[in-house]
Amino acid sequence: MDLFTIGYEGLTIDAFIQHLLRWRIDTVADVRLNPVSRKPAFSKTPLAEALASHNIQYFHFRELGTPQALRNEVRGTGDYRKFILSYREFVATKVAALQELHKLIRSKRVALMCLEKDPEKCHRSALAAAINRSSTGNRLKKQPKLLKSQGIVRLDNLKNVPM
Repeated sequence: MDLFTIGYEGLTIDAFIQHLLRWRIDTVADVRLNPVSRKPAFSKTPLAEALASHNIQYFHFRELGTPQALRNEVRGTGDYRKFILSYREFVATKVAALQELHKLIRSKRVALMCLEKDPEKCHRSALAAAINRSSTGNRLKKQPKLLKSQGIVRLDNLKNVPM
């Protein structure tokens, strides 16, 4: 199972797509609650169209996006550890969406996507950990680690994510 994560913060749509192509990503799982952006190219429809022009599939998983209350709390406190733990509790209730995403990951090279550049300050890391737990019987098989390169992160497991 190959799982990646990418945030588009600081990237143009062309640079974003080049990162995906470099890592042979064939599917983007948009895990934003609201798939709109101040950068119009990263809003749902134009993003899906741009990805499709490069044979990359796009799926939006709204139910896996960070609830507004959690976003507001972390903006106010800066406590990313608490944020990740709270998101982890939230995402554990989204069984159907997790199962759908897990099916994609078993057959595709998937990149979880949202805005935040740093996956350790983003719900993507907690989401990837939840997917990892569901695929390994609630236990990590390896020492968690992130492999960072050129704006995209390959998740061979995760580090610094509260389990």
